[in-house]
Amino acid sequence: MTALAFHEEFTALLPQLTRAARSVFRRRNATDQEEAIADTQAAAWSAWSGLIKRGRNPLEVGSGKRDRSAGSGSGTGPLLAIWASRKLA
Repeated sequence: MTALAFHEEFTALLPQLTRAARSVFRRRNATDQEEAIADTQAAAWSAWSGLIKRGRNPLEVGSGKRDRSAGSGSGTGPLLAIWASRKLA
């Protein structure tokens, strides 16, 4: 898959990520909420691009589709769910 294709997939996921972040940060004032959402998007892109640079498919990380010989973990869910549980909670 090309870098452009990975970028387009990330862009397609942004509305879902933004809705989740908006829900998590709903009790913040408007300015703080927008800043927190922007930080969430930036952190998600950093994680996404870091996986690509390491030769991993971000859509498969944590989904149980990865090679079990590489790394550890049980494949507990899609990348965004794992990331959200750590960053957005």
